[in-house]
Amino acid sequence: MTETLHWYAETSGGVRQGDAPVHPGCGALHLFTDMPAGTLKAVRAELPWTMEADERLFMNGYQTWTYSPELDRNGKLRGTDHIPGFLRKKYAFDRYGDYHFAPYGHQKGQSHGFSYCYFRKGTQFRLVASLDEKPGYTILRYDSGKALLTLERDCAGVEHPGQLFPLRPVFCRGQRGRGVRRLVSGYGHPSSN
Repeated sequence: MTETLHWYAETSGGVRQGDAPVHPGCGALHLFTDMPAGTLKAVRAELPWTMEADERLFMNGYQTWTYSPELDRNGKLRGTDHIPGFLRKKYAFDRYGDYHFAPYGHQKGQSHGFSYCYFRKGTQFRLVASLDEKPGYTILRYDSGKALLTLERDCAGVEHPGQLFPLRPVFCRGQRGRGVRRLVSGYGHPSSN
């Protein structure tokens, strides 16, 4: 089933927004627009995305040691606000990860991650990833209550030359090895799987 990705980008030179089809299977989404050059203010895309009851979600953490479990559709990521303040200060628990710049939703079914995520049902995967992190990290957010996947570029203040939309997502589905091979081929690197 083809879904519609709604995208929005704003630079100091102007705003552009539009829609693009996302087809089932695998492929990079190349968005071309008359994007004005200037300082980036906001870049985001939203896509309706339903998660089934027996499906699991993995959001890549900000750093390699960030706690990043697979979640069910009602799962949630926990920040450090549940740790007593004196312990947080003494052991600097909040100095690791993204606790200072990524808001943690305190609602079930809300999560976020960086650069890629996958939805897994048994051995079948739906992978969503960024093909280019040079302009800034891609922050992925999922809200199961709204059945909405959001991709945002952490790029405020970056100079953009215009034309090419500053977000390059890829969508793959299949078994784990095949999806990874497809993603790696999207980067232009030979596959090792």
